[in-house]
Amino acid sequence: MNKLTFAATAIATASATLQCQSTMAVPDLDKPADGDMVKRSKLIFEYLDQCDKDGQVTFTEWEALFPAIKQMSYDDLILIFSAFDLNRDQKISLKEFVKTNESFYAPMTSHLEFREPWIEVSNQIYNYMDVYRKTSPTDLTPKHDKRVSKSDLKSRVPVFWPEQIGNDDFVDRQFYLRDYNGDGMIDKNEHNRFNYHYKVLRKFWNISKGQGSKTEYVEGDDDIMTWVQWSDQDNPWLRSRNFKNKNVEIPMAAFKDMWNKFNTDEDKMTLSFNEIWNMW
Repeated sequence: MNKLTFAATAIATASATLQCQSTMAVPDLDKPADGDMVKRSKLIFEYLDQCDKDGQVTFTEWEALFPAIKQMSYDDLILIFSAFDLNRDQKISLKEFVKTNESFYAPMTSHLEFREPWIEVSNQIYNYMDVYRKTSPTDLTPKHDKRVSKSDLKSRVPVFWPEQIGNDDFVDRQFYLRDYNGDGMIDKNEHNRFNYHYKVLRKFWNISKGQGSKTEYVEGDDDIMTWVQWSDQDNPWLRSRNFKNKNVEIPMAAFKDMWNKFNTDEDKMTLSFNEIWNMW
């Protein structure tokens, strides 16, 4: 299911039956609210919540009022609404709005010069994800509780993966990859374990491509592996599991089985690093 279909399905019941006429001035997104991101977010939220004034913005209100703030296609309107709806209840609370808006207006940029998962700035990445705000509308001060929830991770999608805005399937996958003990939270140890996993994978990848055993991206690598490179008897994925004894030859069936497991896109002739990263 693509992200547009997924988002549209989630809000299918929120049809535009509410006739809402704005009586407030449209917030200016280009005009800073005294340099205060929280204040700016609250002004925008109050504008969007002016119909029911119940502290929650439904898609009906969003559809009626948000285009006056920023023009966009209907598909993008759905995706942006989904991006703000962190708990997926088809409504946006002030807490959700402020938290996600921070990604749009106060993004972390120090990771951009590195490659995902940005291990070089690992601590800053974790601290940026580990922000929650009290539920009281009068206290939206950033806090840290040393744990990252799925909604925390989703609120940072506009910064880390802007092309995945509104794609809850992607959020679920990224959270699953990090939540090793399945308790619904990512702690610092799990975050570090995720980074270690990446380093091991990069090492295996580089060995298979004849680029040594570095645990980081090798400059100039196209992140594509051919069948010839994969089917080498020193294949580290297979040698680290079922064929640790190097005196035992890896059968062709074993190469094919794991190749097919990793090969999830339409190009069955090559493997990409991201395919293996998402499956292993």
